[in-house]
Amino acid sequence: MELQGQTAIVTGAGRNIGRAIALELAGMSADVVVAEVDRATGERTAEEVRKRGRRAMAWPRWRARWGSRPRWSTASPRPR
Repeated sequence: MELQGQTAIVTGAGRNIGRAIALELAGMSADVVVAEVDRATGERTAEEVRKRGRRAMAWPRWRARWGSRPRWSTASPRPR
């Protein structure tokens, strides 16, 4: 599957399964928002995504509010 032009927000992406998912999505051509409480581990994962040629942003906290997503993300609109 090709995800060119898509942005994925992956929570817990600084380590373990979340990190593996973020890197897999980058390998499928998605840009990735690394949502991770620990800034350092989030930045490390974001750097690995960038090394794969994709845009990445470490987001040091996750707030489950629609208005809090990063500016460059194109997440789908709020469900009703």
